[in-house]
Amino acid sequence: MLSILFTLDYEIHGSGRGDPLKLMVEPTARLLDELERYGLKLTIMADVAEILRFKEYAEQSSHDRFHYGEIAGQLQDAVRRGHDVQLHLHTSYFNARLVGDQWRQDWSEYTFADLPLEKATRYVRLGKEYLEGLLRPVKADYACVAFRAANWAMQPSKGAIGALVANGLKIDTSVFRFGKREGRVRIDYTPAPMGPVPWRADALEICRPHPEGPIWEMPIYSEARTLAGFLAPGRIWRVLGNRFGGTESDPPAGFVSPSKGAMSLLPKTYAWKADFNQCTSGQLIKVLERAERWCVGKEWGAFVLIGHSKLYDRMNQRVLRGFLRFCAGEAKRFQAGTAAESLPMLEQLESKARGGAGKAGPAYVLVTPARNEERTIGETLASVVNQTVLPREWIIVSDGSTDGTDRLVADYARTYPFIRLLRLEDRPGRSFASVVFATEAGFKALRFQEYQYLGLLDADVRFAPNYFEALMRRLAASPELGLVGGLALDMVDGRPLWQQQNRSEVAGAVQFYRRACWESLGALFPIRQGGWDAVTCLQARANGYATQTFDDIVVEHLKRRNSADGGALAGSWTLGCRDHALGHHPVFEIAKCVSRLAEAPVLAGGLVRLIAFFWCCLTLRKRLVPESIVAQVRREQLQRICLIPPAPLGLERAGKPAATPMGPLKGDS
Repeated sequence: MLSILFTLDYEIHGSGRGDPLKLMVEPTARLLDELERYGLKLTIMADVAEILRFKEYAEQSSHDRFHYGEIAGQLQDAVRRGHDVQLHLHTSYFNARLVGDQWRQDWSEYTFADLPLEKATRYVRLGKEYLEGLLRPVKADYACVAFRAANWAMQPSKGAIGALVANGLKIDTSVFRFGKREGRVRIDYTPAPMGPVPWRADALEICRPHPEGPIWEMPIYSEARTLAGFLAPGRIWRVLGNRFGGTESDPPAGFVSPSKGAMSLLPKTYAWKADFNQCTSGQLIKVLERAERWCVGKEWGAFVLIGHSKLYDRMNQRVLRGFLRFCAGEAKRFQAGTAAESLPMLEQLESKARGGAGKAGPAYVLVTPARNEERTIGETLASVVNQTVLPREWIIVSDGSTDGTDRLVADYARTYPFIRLLRLEDRPGRSFASVVFATEAGFKALRFQEYQYLGLLDADVRFAPNYFEALMRRLAASPELGLVGGLALDMVDGRPLWQQQNRSEVAGAVQFYRRACWESLGALFPIRQGGWDAVTCLQARANGYATQTFDDIVVEHLKRRNSADGGALAGSWTLGCRDHALGHHPVFEIAKCVSRLAEAPVLAGGLVRLIAFFWCCLTLRKRLVPESIVAQVRREQLQRICLIPPAPLGLERAGKPAATPMGPLKGDS
């Protein structure tokens, strides 16, 4: 089930100017009425730092100029009506001074996460005590349990998380995937897990899941989009009306725009948040349905929308109605919720997050070769242990690692008994073939033999909690499928790199096999230049199995593939040599390299790859796969470019005996 959480940042304009009656009370009243009309709920993230200044002014001047009475009454009324109020803090307001009609903020305390732990703890305590004192007379069991930092500033995380934990808060909801800023506010949320599923956050880093983490992160739903994806009437209206100054507040000069950076020929993407002030109903419906797909097989997820009271105008109210009608009409699919109501759901996930067995499901095992993957393997470990269906056994083969890879794996293995570390000593003459040798060693070390599926998984990938369950559902529904995987997208600077991929090929980083298909392959081919994964796909198809990459199941590859080759052009040269080693047809190779001239490095990459291929041809370099594989490669390639008609699946297998289970590896000649 997916819960829809409308969260509203309840505050005046960040510049410190404006009438709270018009920017907070009146728009929030309209929003509450509108949501109730459709059976939905609101979580008001009340900026207590501002509210306390309004309260103090009213008490000291005996003049409620900033409508504190209406604000306090509205918060109480919202809770009385079944909505929720939680804590939001612009800490720069705690020491703000009123000069004319403007609150002059203390910019030295602009970023919550930069505050000393003692001060951050005190400010959170003030906010929590105020809300509980205000709202418990209305709702006796009210508790302040959730927090959102102003400007989403939860990095550096150690002190920020510490301040929340010290005050008994259970949930943070500041993170939005793909968010990245530099300057006075410094955040980088690109490593955060994908999808609308909360995670227990590591005590030192809010984006890093940890089974023993002290607080839940319930992220704002976001996606990576180009600027064209941001076009909507609400955003255009906001720009034309000059209703914001580029940031959430107006700090002194020196703020660096997140869009500033090196020029690139590739489309630049930005964090697109599910912001109900600025998105159309159609946009929100589409992303809600995408979020629902992320949650297939997951017990619970939270689709967190954001908005600001100061931006909820009449136009926004009209535009949003279509989305509200959709939510009301799909009440069996989506559940209206609040931050406080989410806590029991999160606690139900506790046993699994702390190493529970997960729900019952088909039996699968995993094998992961790893060498010096300290920087990325933590993300892969977190992705696997948070799966809706856990593997029965996972062998991680440390192939001569000299960094902290072994330590990280050992730490997880102490909590998750299905994880086993297999250490191999370093070997001279390493190449891409080493991945195959390590995979073979891991396969032989498996103790659990009653598996239905087997996955080969790299140590530098990250994926959604329902990833393996989704793959097993597809395999169960389509008996002809033998080898599948998600769409692996290389991540550069935290954003997906555009790249082409034939959907009938499955990247070696994420190959997931039906057992019978795996056992039909025979030996893997340890090719120095790589490409063993392409050969397994060919062999699977020759044995009568379909192979497919699902582009709606995304896997993030946390570094460029072939990055170990020493650079982009060196990698292109290796790819050209690999294509020759696998027996590519020259006509197909020309067509492929031309089609990839736009990929980075632009022009040069495709040209170098083509030159390397024909250099290997001219120097009569020996191919590393049998002629039967070369013939199949070329037949499929000519079919793809329509030079010969397609053959029915499994035709090559007719009249052939079934292949034997994996035996000794073929040598790399």
